[in-house]
Amino acid sequence: MEGRGRNEVIDAFRGISVLLVLIYHYTVRWSSESARDILGYDYEYSALLSVGSHGVEIFFVISGLVIAMTVERSASAAEFAVRRIARIYPALLVAATFTFVICQFGPYEFRRDLADYGASLLFFPDEIGRRFVDGAYWSLAVEVKFYAVVAVSMMFLRDRFWIGVAAVAVLAAVSLCLGVGDRLLSAKYWPYFLIGMSGWYVLFKRSPWPAGLLGGIGLTSLFIFPPYVGSKIFVLGAVSLMFVLIQIRVVPPLGPLPKLGRISYSLYLIHQYVGVLLIGSLTGVGAPDWVAIGTGSAAAIGLAAMMYRWVEIPAQRWVSGRLLTRTETLDRVQSAA
Repeated sequence: MEGRGRNEVIDAFRGISVLLVLIYHYTVRWSSESARDILGYDYEYSALLSVGSHGVEIFFVISGLVIAMTVERSASAAEFAVRRIARIYPALLVAATFTFVICQFGPYEFRRDLADYGASLLFFPDEIGRRFVDGAYWSLAVEVKFYAVVAVSMMFLRDRFWIGVAAVAVLAAVSLCLGVGDRLLSAKYWPYFLIGMSGWYVLFKRSPWPAGLLGGIGLTSLFIFPPYVGSKIFVLGAVSLMFVLIQIRVVPPLGPLPKLGRISYSLYLIHQYVGVLLIGSLTGVGAPDWVAIGTGSAAAIGLAAMMYRWVEIPAQRWVSGRLLTRTETLDRVQSAA
């Protein structure tokens, strides 16, 4: 699914997810839902377009599936961590730097200082009273917290890491229901990761125990966390369709969606503030809405394609090749000690 042997259906749903988020940010998020209208459109778009914000939850499900696959391919917790870092960090560094510079010339809502920039690269600005360089980066903090639990579970349980993940998920769900708080683990998003992992064990491993445990906890906790049942049904419907298409191994005509899915991570990182600034600049000089939206979308997709080709792929190959070699050597030394 990553690199060679990619699954076209999974990539297509990545493409759908990022399109949903992009449409939301480019229509209602920074106009009717914002304290100040930054987009400056002639037309007020339907509030129903806010459903696009739930593309992030679909991403979380896909991420859970891919995390389980990465664990399968990793010989140790250290290797898992390196693979995940190589996947997300280089593109984040480039996108955050570009966004930080560009937004210094934008509206005050988008401006950040160096402390915000540094904290964003550590994934947890909220914990130290700072802000993300781009508001969309909040989901990366959720991902990294989940990676950490998976890595620790791998250290102690190896192939049965899923037991540790399930145990922490139950504790997190109980604490959230008791109103203890949600900052440490972002537990309300965990059900989506668990459902994705369950999908991996059903579709690719045919392993009923981890699939049943993770899926059961995921679905149960999904609907005990408040509120927005409609949005959860929307996400589950999309994910169920993806799982069915993977299972029957019939790939329908998907058009450009798989290609868009391959660059979806870079597009997610770069699209929001940069695209909104461009759209607002164009409407400010009298461009029609459709021209501004089309230009902003094309610019974001073009930047993402360049990042994917010249940052994501080379960085993954370089970091994985260098660090995985060191990790494997360290594992062999520790095993011999």
